[in-house]
Amino acid sequence: MDETNLKTQGLLLYSRLRSLNYFLQFQALNGIGRLLPFVKLASPEYTRETIQLLVREIDALLTADAQNIAQGVYPASVLTPEPLAEHLKRIPKLLIDGIRLGLRRRLKKTKDLGTVDAEKVAEAPDYYRRNFHFQTDGYLSKDSAELYDHQVELLFAGAADAMRRLFIPPLKSAIDESRAQTGDTSPLKFIEVGAGTGSATRFLSKTFDSAEIRAIDLSEDYVELAKNRWQDLSSRVSFEVGDATQLQAPDNSADVVYSVFMMHEMPREIRQKFIAEAKRVLKPGGFFAYVDSLQLNQNPAFDKALERFPVDFHEPFYTDYIKTPMSTLLTDFREVTNDHAFLSSFGVYQK
Repeated sequence: MDETNLKTQGLLLYSRLRSLNYFLQFQALNGIGRLLPFVKLASPEYTRETIQLLVREIDALLTADAQNIAQGVYPASVLTPEPLAEHLKRIPKLLIDGIRLGLRRRLKKTKDLGTVDAEKVAEAPDYYRRNFHFQTDGYLSKDSAELYDHQVELLFAGAADAMRRLFIPPLKSAIDESRAQTGDTSPLKFIEVGAGTGSATRFLSKTFDSAEIRAIDLSEDYVELAKNRWQDLSSRVSFEVGDATQLQAPDNSADVVYSVFMMHEMPREIRQKFIAEAKRVLKPGGFFAYVDSLQLNQNPAFDKALERFPVDFHEPFYTDYIKTPMSTLLTDFREVTNDHAFLSSFGVYQK
C-alpha cells in the first residue's frame, strides 16, 4: 500500500469513528425522547433498502473526503476536533433542547421564538422570523448558535462537515485552471453568504491560505459565535452581519461568492435576488459556488425522504427548493460542475 492510500485509510478510520459517535448520540437522544409521550420525534419513512443506501452513501462521502485530504486538496487540519470537554458538556443541553423541539413539533409552533427580543425579530426579513427545524429561537439567539453545528451533525450521522467541503475540489480546480490561463496572481477575494457559525469558512480559509474571505450572515448571534470560535483564523477572514440580497460590495470585485446549506431556507424570489447580487459583485470570470440539499431526481432513491423532510423539520421553502433545479436559476453563468453526493447537491458556475 503506497503512502497516499495508507494516509487515506487512516483518515477514513477517524471519520468513520466520528460518524459512529454522532449516530450513537442521535440514537440515545431519540431513545430518551420515545419515553416522553408529549414529545413528537421526526418520523422519516425509510425502508431497509434506503437505510442500507444511506450507509453506503455516507461511507462513499467519507472515503472521497479522506482521499481529498491525502492528495492535498485541503489539509488534514479540517478534521481537527473540538475539545472533548466542550463536546461532552453540550450533550445534556441537546437533550433538553430536543425535548423542547419535539414539543414544539407536536404543537406545530413554527413561529415560537421564545424570549428573543421583539426588536431583533422585527429587524429580520419576514421569511427569517421562524424556528427553522423547530429549533429553539430559530437562528436568533446565542443558545441556538451554540447547539446548531452539533445538532446538524446528529441529523446527518457526522457527515455534515464532509458535505460542506464537497464543492471545494471542483472550485479549486476551476480557479487554478482560470488563473493559469489569465496569469492572474493577485490575492483571491471570497464572499461567503449564510456563513452561520463559520464551519465552512474555516475549511475555505485552510484550503485557500492566502485568500481574503468576507463571511456574512443575517444572525448577529451566529456571527458573534463564529468570531469567538475561530479566533485562530488569520486577519484575512472577517465575520459580519449581512444580507444575501445586499452584499455591500462594489461591482466586479469578488473572485468567488459561495453559500453552504443556505438556499433551501430561502423563498425562491430571495434565492433569485441573491444569485443576481452575486453576479453583480463577481469579477468577469469569477465563480459562484454552493453546496446545499439534494434535489428531486438527483438520486431517486432519496426522493421520498426529501419530500418528507420539510414536514418533520419545518422547512417552509424546502419543497420549492427541491423542485427547482439550481441550474435553472443559474442560466446567466457557465456551468463548471453540477453534481451530488449523499444528501447534498453542489455546483460551481463561472460568470
